[in-house]
Amino acid sequence: IAPSKKAQSISTVGTSVTILDQKFFNNSNEYFLGDALSTAITSANFFQSGGHGTASAIQLRGMPKRYSTVYIDGVKMSDPSSVSGDFDFNNILTSQVSSVEILKGNQSSIYGSGAIGGTIHIITKKGKSGFHKDIQYLGGSHNTHNLSASISGGNNNSNYYLGLQRFQTDGISQITHNEEKDRYRNNGLVASYGNKFSDVFELQSNARVAETYLQYDALCITDGLFGCSSAFDHAEEVDGIEASYNINLIYKPIDKLTNKFTFSKTYIERIYAQAANSKNTQQDNYYGDRHALLYQGAYNFNLDNSIVFGIEREDDQMGFSKDATPRIDSNAYVESKYFDYQSRITKNIYGTLGARFDEHSLAGDGSNEDSHRATLAYVFDDKKTKLKSSYGTGYRFPSLYEMFYVWNSRNNCNFGGANCHSVSFKTAENSKSYDFGIEKTINPNFFIDLTYFNIKYEDALEGWLGNSGAGSGSTTQNSP
Repeated sequence: IAPSKKAQSISTVGTSVTILDQKFFNNSNEYFLGDALSTAITSANFFQSGGHGTASAIQLRGMPKRYSTVYIDGVKMSDPSSVSGDFDFNNILTSQVSSVEILKGNQSSIYGSGAIGGTIHIITKKGKSGFHKDIQYLGGSHNTHNLSASISGGNNNSNYYLGLQRFQTDGISQITHNEEKDRYRNNGLVASYGNKFSDVFELQSNARVAETYLQYDALCITDGLFGCSSAFDHAEEVDGIEASYNINLIYKPIDKLTNKFTFSKTYIERIYAQAANSKNTQQDNYYGDRHALLYQGAYNFNLDNSIVFGIEREDDQMGFSKDATPRIDSNAYVESKYFDYQSRITKNIYGTLGARFDEHSLAGDGSNEDSHRATLAYVFDDKKTKLKSSYGTGYRFPSLYEMFYVWNSRNNCNFGGANCHSVSFKTAENSKSYDFGIEKTINPNFFIDLTYFNIKYEDALEGWLGNSGAGSGSTTQNSP
């Protein structure tokens, strides 16, 4: 696995890790990744607001979902247009997934903002030698259909994979006073291509697109505050696009040094349609756009000592428009530097020591945050028992929504307008955590992992409600 962005034996990792491989997904009857994860990992909670396609997320170690970062094929998937910059699992189908690595505990020293509770890495399917084709169909009640098809292949130097999927269901509505259904549709594509041009140069690329449509039942407040009454039939609907891709160029001039240059992009769009007899009295459009440039180096001093290091720049943009109003945009960027030193200290002891230094363009008038982590693992001679321990600090920068958007019915305050609060007082949340535990393999089907962890965080970004009257409204502040 690659907990520190470099291949490493799982037996030497000093933090808690859960691996779900292709065999697990082949034996799973779940349509969606979140449902599969909910029964397969400990110290984690999967929740969903309704049926297929509704908002869902995973909480690691009891932390709110905003403290877990998600990557798909190395692309950071948090939504810049969401309230706290987190990511919904609602549109990831298991037929697209090859494996998942869940790293628990503070990972900010490697993965930056938000990785306080842990990091989830999703790896989609890739091509293998030869030529392969696959078609699968699953059906169920409520007019549920799941059709997937793929072609893939490769040789010693190149590989490719192209997978298409369509999932649809009429769904079940929680509303009993009418016969409407909560339908969901997901049209997906996953593709990858790799080519090893020589012993020195290699190209890797991945792409994923999900086009979705969802009908859902919004909370109806009957006091007239939001213009919603019990007469409405809850015919809310949302169209969505979720897309990501990355291009990696790997340059290995000598055996000891590997350089990787990456460009990645994430785009997420949600359109809440205007509909009669629903809470959606206007059309709301949300756009989240991220592109990142990354360099990562890995140098092996010898068989027992190596270092991973890198520099990154990540640019986020959030857009919002309501009905016929113009689109309003907000943006920010983060520049990062990091390293992680890995060592086999003795025959049985493995350790890592790392740090990351980030600079945000806006938070706290442009704040610097650093994160540090150290891990130790003691592997017994029988290779079936391991003691592990780690200590780390972490942080989460405020999202664009938290920095700019304030709802205010009197002052029409949106995205840093003239009547909005200043964004300068919003700084990053910070955390400290440590854990220690023991892992024991009894046999291939019986594994014990007993871990104690302690996580504390401060300067939490919470919603605050202002006083009544002119200038009132809700805002986001760092808690005392």
